Amino acid sequence: MTDEATPTEPDKNAPATDRQGSAESSSAVPVPQPPSAGLAIRRGAIKRCPACGQGKLFRRWFVMVERCPRCGLHFERIEGHWVGAVGINTVVSFAIMLVVLVISMILTFPDFPVVELIAINVAVAALVPAWFYPFSKTLWTGIDLVMRPLEADEVDWTKLQPDQGRARSTDGLAQGRAPSTDESG
Repeated sequence: MTDEATPTEPDKNAPATDRQGSAESSSAVPVPQPPSAGLAIRRGAIKRCPACGQGKLFRRWFVMVERCPRCGLHFERIEGHWVGAVGINTVVSFAIMLVVLVISMILTFPDFPVVELIAINVAVAALVPAWFYPFSKTLWTGIDLVMRPLEADEVDWTKLQPDQGRARSTDGLAQGRAPSTDESG
C-alpha cells in the first residue's frame, strides 16, 4: 500500500484552474453555477435550453439547432441521446390518449359512440406526438443534465449575458454574474 494519491483524485491544495488551465486570480469574474435539477427540467419543459434558459432552439417545429446559440451546449450529448425523447413523447402521448378515452367514455355512458370514440383517439394519437415533439427533446435534455451533470467543457459560461429589459429572469442565473458593462439596455 503506497501513500501516493491515485491519479483520479484532484489535489485539494492546488489552485482552481479555468478552461485554459491557468490559475484563477482574485479578480476573476464569478462564473454561474449549473442550474438546479428542477430548473433544468422546467426549462426543458418549455422548449428552452436546460443549461442557460435560451429560447429559439428550433429552426422549424421539427428541426432543432445542434447547439444552444447562447451557451454552446451540444444537445445530442451522446450517441443515441434522442431515444429518451422518443420514450417521453410516447408516454405522454399514450397518457393523453388514455385520459381522452376515459373522459369520453364517462361523458357518453351508457351508450358509447364507438366510431366517434375511435376517430377522436386516432386524431389524438396522430396530433399529440407531433405537437409534443419539440418539448420532448428539450425536456429529455433537461432530464439528461440531471442524470449526467454538465462537464466543464460542455458549456461556455463566459458567453452568458444578463437578460436585459426583462422584469423576471427565466434562466435563474442572474445571481453570481458580473454586471453588464453595456449601459444602453
